[in-house]
Amino acid sequence: MVEFGRIISQGRPIYSGISDGPYYFIPYMPLFLVVQGWGMKFFQDPWFFGRCLALVGYLGCAVLLGAWGFRRWNFWATSVLVFLFLLSPTCAAWGSTVRADTTYLFIHFSAFLILAKVSEKEEGKKKGRTNAAALMAAGFLTAIAILVKQTAVTLIVAYFFYACLKKRWQNLFFFLPCALVPVVMTVLYLQLSSAGIFLKDTFFWAPFGYDFHLLRFFLVRSFWPECGWLAAAVLLTFLHGRASDWPKFQVVFSVFWLLGLGRLTSAENYYMEFILYGIYFLGEGWFRKTKTDSFKIRTKGRGETFKKDRIISRWAIIGLMGIGFVSLSFLPWTAPPSPEVCEMKRESLKFFQIPGDYLALDMDLPLMAGRRIWIPPLAFTHLVQKGLWSPDPLIQDIKNHKFKLIELYDIPQQYLLPPLVDGEIQKDYRVISNQYGRRWYVPRRVNLKNPTS
Repeated sequence: MVEFGRIISQGRPIYSGISDGPYYFIPYMPLFLVVQGWGMKFFQDPWFFGRCLALVGYLGCAVLLGAWGFRRWNFWATSVLVFLFLLSPTCAAWGSTVRADTTYLFIHFSAFLILAKVSEKEEGKKKGRTNAAALMAAGFLTAIAILVKQTAVTLIVAYFFYACLKKRWQNLFFFLPCALVPVVMTVLYLQLSSAGIFLKDTFFWAPFGYDFHLLRFFLVRSFWPECGWLAAAVLLTFLHGRASDWPKFQVVFSVFWLLGLGRLTSAENYYMEFILYGIYFLGEGWFRKTKTDSFKIRTKGRGETFKKDRIISRWAIIGLMGIGFVSLSFLPWTAPPSPEVCEMKRESLKFFQIPGDYLALDMDLPLMAGRRIWIPPLAFTHLVQKGLWSPDPLIQDIKNHKFKLIELYDIPQQYLLPPLVDGEIQKDYRVISNQYGRRWYVPRRVNLKNPTS
């Protein structure tokens, strides 16, 4: 992501093909990258502005959650729910690195809340004036969210099914064009200007391979320790809570998105949407202020506020929130790299002093040295294995000694590179140093006594 922002900041196109290298594709929509590239011009640290964008998204979601909750929910419940969101290791980690996930989710949540307000006013009304301005605003925000990251399309799908079920055709008339037309026009422009590369990057070359073992791994080892309490609370809210229909639709599609954890390139960010909307769902289902809100069980003659099972469920929700607080408190939270790792990275920069191109598995190092990234190893290897890319151009670059230096891991077999590429490196380059768990290679024709000279 940092490299793509840097390319934009230098005025170079990002959807430009791979025939002559660098050998990577850009599987992201352009808006986050464009904003990041603009901001990078003003800061020396290439990571700083992208991290600021992610942090704004992370904190922005908490602010929206709190602003909505303090107006509608119990004060203490809102405070706890916002704190639980901020305490999430996944949201904190993805909200402090250069990624578009929290940024798109903030915009996504903004559009959702506008639709929630519109839906609330329409609940119980057979006929009512359609709030066209609000629906159009929600549509434009949804389009922006999709242009940040394409996974924001879940909001369109959820609202489409909701509006169809409620037969609110006028709502779709105002919402869908504003949500889809800007995206379609942007995609057409990028597809034409990139000579067809854009859709290959963002769709056709995407790793759609699926592994149920990977899904099980993420659910058991990652999702359940962090979100098991929330999953149980969401299920209980569906059974006994009093949330309106629109949040239910969005939560259902957020749950479906968890199935994406089985994709070959999945990560914890796949359940960030569930965390945010699940917490919102608890607030709507149990803590909305009403004139008759009470924990007391009253007799039928005096007017019953809650059924007994609903009160028991509400206490169960409070207990699950307590379990969530305890479990999240013991999970490892995001932290900067250790001093040892930072020192190792700084020391490694001595190998990048000669002007030219470098091939490195650790993509931080070229960025820190002001060099271009030549390949993202995992994505490159995956596409070669799928038969979508050929490693021949990169192999030819290695044969021609294009790279001043190559950095690989000090392991018997390079699992992040295709075997043909690794074999060509061993044939045409030689090791000059083994440091920091890496091997540093130079062309065999180069005779250096001092590897850093």
